[in-house]
Amino acid sequence: MKKFHLYIFMTLLFSCAVNAADFSQLEAAKAQLQEGVDTQKERVLLSSLRAFKRLRREYPSHLKWLLNHYIGLNYYRLGTYYHHVANNEEWAEESYQKGLKALKRSANQHPFAETDALISAINGNLIPLSWWWSKISLGMKSGDYIEKARKAGPQNPRVWLLSGIGRIFTPKTYGGGAEPALRDLNKSIRLFENQGANLGEIPLPSWGIDEAYYWQGIVFQKLGRDREALAAFRKARRINPRNARAASKLK
Repeated sequence: MKKFHLYIFMTLLFSCAVNAADFSQLEAAKAQLQEGVDTQKERVLLSSLRAFKRLRREYPSHLKWLLNHYIGLNYYRLGTYYHHVANNEEWAEESYQKGLKALKRSANQHPFAETDALISAINGNLIPLSWWWSKISLGMKSGDYIEKARKAGPQNPRVWLLSGIGRIFTPKTYGGGAEPALRDLNKSIRLFENQGANLGEIPLPSWGIDEAYYWQGIVFQKLGRDREALAAFRKARRINPRNARAASKLK
């Protein structure tokens, strides 16, 4: 009996060690993705994507949704890079479509407000890359998904960050514009600043507070509030010194 108990104990200990190692690898992949976003380097974004895909193969089935979420997020970042940095619309659209596929798979596996918010963001980003007859449909999908995300995750700062970014590029007729965007971004910042560290059992997303300040600065610029814009860009840079977009606004 003692040998049996020892066996059970060692098995559980080994299992915990494997899980800790797996989460350590996931945190490393998250950090690499953030590095790719900060430095706007394609090779880093592709490397983090490979890491997430490898971990998806290795993780137990009940965590596949989380890896699909990160893969979708990574494709969203790649699409943004190809769209706005590399100016390659074909690769941007391909990345966005792959991101949608991964995110929808994640949503089917496990409901998560951030997943719906990212689906909304990608649909919105596809609008300028699509033919005119697709633009209305994409806009409606984007609006439906962000509304669903806001209802499901009213205390999630990344939901309101993505909502605010979306409103910047949405016509006023459909609820967009600088003022509504600023309200959402301000709410995102408040939620970021009031939330504690992620002490849950799994490594959930933790990106975004520096981006919230960056986009707040963009909206302040649109409103002609240049002093406040400069303060927002400086805040983003203080939070994340590697944020290249915030740095470009301070030159």
